Amino acid sequence: MGLRIRLLTVLLVCLFSFLILQTPAGAFQATQLEWGIANEEEYREMLFITGEPILITGKIKETTTERNGAVTHRVTFTNLENQEKKVKVSRSLTFVTTTENREQQVISVTRLASYSENITVDRDKYSLADYQFSHSAITDGQPVVSYNSGNWNARKTYNLNKNAAKVTVETWGSSVGYNHAWGSTETQRIDGTISFDGKVTVDKAVYDSRWAGTFQVNLSFNRGRNLSYQENEPSQISFAGGYLETEQDTSTLQYNYNLPRLDRGLVVVGSRRNQGSGAQQLSTIPRHKRLPVAFQRDIQGHWAEADIMKLVGLGAFPGSGEYFGPRLPALRGDFARALVTVTGFKLPEPPPKPRNTRTPPPPEVSIFADVPVEDPSYRHYQAVAQAGLMQGTGPALFDPDQPLTRAQAITIIIRALGLEGMAPVVSYKTTYLDDADIPRWARDAVYVGSQIGLVKGDDYGYVLPNQVMSRAEAAAFLNRFIRYLQTEMKAEYRERILNYR
Repeated sequence: MGLRIRLLTVLLVCLFSFLILQTPAGAFQATQLEWGIANEEEYREMLFITGEPILITGKIKETTTERNGAVTHRVTFTNLENQEKKVKVSRSLTFVTTTENREQQVISVTRLASYSENITVDRDKYSLADYQFSHSAITDGQPVVSYNSGNWNARKTYNLNKNAAKVTVETWGSSVGYNHAWGSTETQRIDGTISFDGKVTVDKAVYDSRWAGTFQVNLSFNRGRNLSYQENEPSQISFAGGYLETEQDTSTLQYNYNLPRLDRGLVVVGSRRNQGSGAQQLSTIPRHKRLPVAFQRDIQGHWAEADIMKLVGLGAFPGSGEYFGPRLPALRGDFARALVTVTGFKLPEPPPKPRNTRTPPPPEVSIFADVPVEDPSYRHYQAVAQAGLMQGTGPALFDPDQPLTRAQAITIIIRALGLEGMAPVVSYKTTYLDDADIPRWARDAVYVGSQIGLVKGDDYGYVLPNQVMSRAEAAAFLNRFIRYLQTEMKAEYRERILNYR
């Protein structure tokens, strides 16, 4: 068989590796590396050879080091192949990321430090002669969510069969994502071009060949944390059931292509194009954790029983005692502690002790006149106050025992998400019949909450902003907030982008 020179388009679409670079604002930096998807056991990427997509699989080995403020990420791909198509790939890459902190924002720049790649397709050999790569991202760390957005360009130039031809693959794209206690998602949109220029040898005859193609790729990387109720089958048991927490990672790759039809090496056949699409997905093994069971007698059969059981199991509300008090008013202190717990908010550290133990350290002074440092919930109150989520009721007053209104609860949650800026700048009205009763300081939060589905209002069209929340209503509202983090945000950052490109 004559020498068959084939195209190898390396659609290795950014192996996504969350390098968590913690900042005081809780931000993280997602560093895009080489392209593909992976779980604990397998790595996958798509190659395009002779106009058809070819799936290659293998394994990856990653190492990360940090020195002088720069993070170095080394990735080695092993056993990367498709035996049926006689494709083998060897690849080793090193990326270096530097960051710049701007208050709650982190700006990163990633450069390629070294590269090595060789690809064999049957008897044809592709050697990576040049690799240009530029990537930058910005992460905005809000109180309970970090949002990120990035852009990159890359160009790979391959020498084919000792400079018989040159294959150039250029890609450019953007990414958006978020990270919080209940999950993380990043979706990347990539466009690329492939060009071939060189000589083709078919049955000892040599031809000049020039052609080009295009491709598009969508990648999504999701970490989800969900709760499900597990009912016990025996009736003679101390608890009927409880909630199971499950965490799992899922990576999705969607692609489509528009390439020339090729035959006998890289000979273009006619004017018709080879067009198609496909998808790949990989998931990790689910990670399980059972939650403690709530035994409060006054929540059995209550409309908010499931919401209360979840929050008690998560430790957001105290689980001891026989009674929860679902009709009692929700207090500011209870809501603050519950919010910190369900969002994984990092509590402030106490002042460091001096090295000179002979001199006793001065006692820590509370930032609140009405809450001592010794209060078990002091760090929770301190956290939400320093994050600007709850301002207090007066100078140096947190007032943890004051009842919480619906307007206050809505404002706290929207501040936690950092989405106040979604409200219109000009004067506006909400759709609620009691719009005039919404306090000025809560108007933007109520508007945004209704836009993203967190605020529903009652069956009569009223939002009742100044009504005190009951403990059951507070539990239901916090669970609605958790579901928003689990599902609505993922749909906004994954399904909407993947399905409506």
